[in-house]
Amino acid sequence: MNRLDRLASLLTSLQTGRWKTSEQLASRFGISARTVYRDIRSLQEAGVPVISEAGRGYSIMEGYRLPPVMFTREEAVSLITGEKLLGKQSSGQLKKDYHDAMEKVRAVLRGADREFIEAMDGKLAVYHYPVEQHSLRHEQLFRDLQHAIYRSRLLVIHYFSPHKQETTVREVEPLGMVQMGSYWYLAAWCRLRKDYRSFRLDRVGKYELTEEVLEDPKIHTMDQFIQYYQKERGEKLVVRFESEVVSHIGEQKYYYGWVSEKIVENGVEMTFLSDVPGMMVRWILGWGRHATVVWPSSLRKEVADLVDELHTHYTH
Repeated sequence: MNRLDRLASLLTSLQTGRWKTSEQLASRFGISARTVYRDIRSLQEAGVPVISEAGRGYSIMEGYRLPPVMFTREEAVSLITGEKLLGKQSSGQLKKDYHDAMEKVRAVLRGADREFIEAMDGKLAVYHYPVEQHSLRHEQLFRDLQHAIYRSRLLVIHYFSPHKQETTVREVEPLGMVQMGSYWYLAAWCRLRKDYRSFRLDRVGKYELTEEVLEDPKIHTMDQFIQYYQKERGEKLVVRFESEVVSHIGEQKYYYGWVSEKIVENGVEMTFLSDVPGMMVRWILGWGRHATVVWPSSLRKEVADLVDELHTHYTH
């Protein structure tokens, strides 16, 4: 990226209204902190009211606005691709909001650029596993959670656990939203468990946004949540799969907490980390004699018990 393009991108980044540190800007544009300082000075000399604050970084004075942003063809295509991905994986309201935003993007395109985008729009397709239709209540929850996160309010939810077949009332500190697989989750600090937890939105029943405002600065943050989920957690499970079925496992392993694997004689040994190892029993059984539980023995026994139960069921 040449310097002129970088200065334009830097200005656009600062115009988002969020404070950006020199380290963040250096990482974003692949430059040194010294170059960031020079670029900021160049913008200031050109009359752009860039302000700085110790500990927060740089921003643009409130009220300063540029003319409408123009997109390159490649940038517009990437946004259209995102629209198609979102349309397959997200709730109806979020999909509609993104579509409305994309209409504004298309509106600023002119001439050959618009023709290029219209042509590419019909050449991009995304296929995804079908998911349950989200209810209107689910969509309202999604929107309410955004406000709870922004306003830093304590949330009370009634959460259903399919593993334990029970509903518990949780006081949670909402931190952010995460999409995993085909579902959206609330990332939060759970006061009941005294730990970080993720809550699948379609399993949330009644909920209440309380008037309790969380401490500022926050004790628990989204960054800490991400670090927590990147660490090894849950119970270690090891399963050996024979070579003939390994290629058929595909992405399924990620749904059960896959963390690593190694090639062994006649197959692959996979290591999983799971908070609910019992959820794997039926999946392992589905691979029949081609899967063997290596660790722990308790999981091996659960699989064996289910085999006995099925044998009794079908022989009586």
